[in-house]
Amino acid sequence: MPANMLSADTQAWGIFSGTEEIQSLAAFLQPEGHAVTFCYSLHSFPDRSHHTEAVAIGKLVQDQIAKFASGALPKALSKDLDVILAMTEEIQRTPARWRAVYTCGAQNILREFDLPAPESAARLNVAGHFFLSPLLGAMQSCRQYRVVLVESGKARLFEVRGTEIQEIVHSLPEGDLTRRSEDSRVGWSKHIDGNVEHQERAWFRMLVEKLGQLPGEHGPGTLVVGCRDDMQGELQPCFAGLEDSVIGWFHLPSFEMGAEQVLNEARPLFEQYEQERCRNLLHAIDEDHVHGVQGLNDVLKGLVARRVQTIMVGDMRDQIVAECATCRQLQPKLTGRCASCGSSMLVPVPADEALIRLALAQKTEILIFPHDEAKPFIGVAAMLRY
Repeated sequence: MPANMLSADTQAWGIFSGTEEIQSLAAFLQPEGHAVTFCYSLHSFPDRSHHTEAVAIGKLVQDQIAKFASGALPKALSKDLDVILAMTEEIQRTPARWRAVYTCGAQNILREFDLPAPESAARLNVAGHFFLSPLLGAMQSCRQYRVVLVESGKARLFEVRGTEIQEIVHSLPEGDLTRRSEDSRVGWSKHIDGNVEHQERAWFRMLVEKLGQLPGEHGPGTLVVGCRDDMQGELQPCFAGLEDSVIGWFHLPSFEMGAEQVLNEARPLFEQYEQERCRNLLHAIDEDHVHGVQGLNDVLKGLVARRVQTIMVGDMRDQIVAECATCRQLQPKLTGRCASCGSSMLVPVPADEALIRLALAQKTEILIFPHDEAKPFIGVAAMLRY
């Protein structure tokens, strides 16, 4: 195994375009076109023996081998495909984990990512460049956020990354409140006296202050709150200082609910927030006739001029751009010559991957539009710096 392999435990939970590891993958070029990208995750299990995974991975590999004439498969590429097949047993043990492998044995490269992403995936690409859009989308879906469960005088805190959730014990204060209703599920706020009500509000404020002091990220979209419906009206004003951080609220059926139940309540709120965040950016791009650009040609032009601040990549299947085989400059059309060096050696490459590689090289913020069957985003858009 190459010494420069990336550990699967790498902390890669968001879109960090400055991450050197991902930038190096974006910059990699295999002139013979034998760079291997493999992504796999399965979230439904029709076959409990997990034979499904072996068949699927085997077919992906055989489809690539079939592109070569008999006996013409390069030895180094054959070994890289064997690396993918060798992962089958490990994948069968935890098929819901999202895995990506980038390998090119001819240049001693092997990178592995193991993420708790909720998306299913099954793809194997062999090309001159690595394919990074699936990885960035999976990383984006694993952005970390917290969930706090609030009850009268007590709270629980969880950290979530994709399909993983962990309770952080002893991280929040408890309130010493008297005369609480014995049945916390029944209209307690109508039966406690003014003194306890004052203590309750003071404890809420202390809790919110503590949440704001916890180490880690406190930016927009980093907190989900669970509480009883009858408590939310009194609790919500106390979160005014963390309003931008709050993704959403959900009804707390039981303070002692398990971690998986918490995840089932919080995850839809996170996914909805991510979709709305991306749609808000698209709306801002659409409204800004000076800095907002849409469509492949205009976004590529902005990237080439190094003017793009944020790029939003949607479904770009079947869209291609031309890459000069001599100077690697990108241009929208395959016709004619390279506008930079004049070479006639223009090759078609997937448009989304080409734009992402260019954006990574410029440390541009990248957003992959989340999957949304009802309102998908087709194409690409960007906000310019100037």
